[in-house]
Order: sequence, then structure tokens, then C-alpha cells
Amino acid sequence: MPNSQWEKLNHVFHATLEETARITLFDQPPYIHQIQMLHILAERCVISLDNALDYAAGYGNMVRLLQRYHGKSLLLFDPFMQKSDDEVVYIQEHDLRTYDTVFTSAFFEHSTKRAYLDHANSVVSKDGAMFVYTVVSEEVPQDPDWFYLDPVHACFHTKKSMEMLMQQWGYEASLYCVPAQTWCLFKRHKIETRNMIDSINSELQQKYLHFDKGFIFPAT
Repeated sequence: MPNSQWEKLNHVFHATLEETARITLFDQPPYIHQIQMLHILAERCVISLDNALDYAAGYGNMVRLLQRYHGKSLLLFDPFMQKSDDEVVYIQEHDLRTYDTVFTSAFFEHSTKRAYLDHANSVVSKDGAMFVYTVVSEEVPQDPDWFYLDPVHACFHTKKSMEMLMQQWGYEASLYCVPAQTWCLFKRHKIETRNMIDSINSELQQKYLHFDKGFIFPAT
């Protein structure tokens, strides 16, 4: 499929999905849990949101909520879908630099080429972190109505493929937040990070965050 046709298909699909979600409360990404996760990790200095980017941000729903309820914000980048207003700031591709924290949501499964994934990784600083919200599964459910079988979804990742990406990109460790269904990949494995995550779990009195070297899957 030509790139222009693929881009149009994605734009129409997500514009329709966005409108449907607002009317029917369709099951969108777990925004409330994602913004809570980012807030907690930033407050405890596991990550920094001072130099952060939402990559392939779409209409910027997550950042708008993060700003409204936690007073924190990220820059937004999306080459195809934007909703510019006074609430959020989109940057253009030629203005991209490197960021300490890069957030991606429902981006990996839409990438038809490895080069698109590499580009997202290229804007992560050498000691930075990348958040990934995507499906990672060892098998495809035998369900013709499975959401990820929609035509805009191009690929699915397994534990092995995520491990390969981490190794090739130079990430050493990862965490998984259960309520947010989101991973964070760290360029550096630091004992301070592990200690802080243990402290957060102890404070919350639950296994809120799972952390280990390599790609952590499943979250145990």
C-alpha cells in the first residue's frame, strides 16, 4: 500500500475512533493510569518531565489530561494528526532534538517500517527513557473481533522482538506499570532506580511497578 494511502487510512480511522470514543466512552488507552504513572515517577525522580516529548501524540489526549490534573506537560510531535490550540504545543520534525523522556502510545503497532521505530528511538537522549504502550503477546487470540486486527495495525510484538529492539537500541532495563499497561525502557540500569521503585511499591502497598534488567514480560 502506498504511504499516502496508508496515512489517509490511519487518519480517517483515528478521527472516527476519537469522535466515537467521546460519544460512547469507547475503550481508549488507559489515560488516567498513564498520567498517574508519569506523575508518580516524575515526583520520585525516576524520570524527568522537564525535557519530555509525546511522540506520535495524535490529538494529544494524554498530555492534555496530564496538564489539567497534574500541572505537568510534554511537547507533542505527530507528522499526520494534530489538534493545535492553546493547551498543548506541537513541534515540527525539523525542530526535533533529543529528550530525557519520550512517550509513545499505540505507535509501535502502526509502524510499517523499522525505520519509523528507529526514528522514535533517535530522539531519546543517551541516558534517557522511552515509554511504550502497545500490545506485546506470544500469540494472536483466535478472535475475529480482536481490536488489533483492524487494518490500521501493521505489526505485533513479542517478548523476543522487544528484547531485540532494546539490545539494538542500547537499553539496559525496563519497568512495567500494571494499571497503565505501559512499559518504560531505560538506557541505563541504575541501582537508584530499582531502590526508588521498591520504595514506591512499598509506599503504595502494592506491586504497582515491576522492574528488571532487559525487557520485563510478563509482569511478575
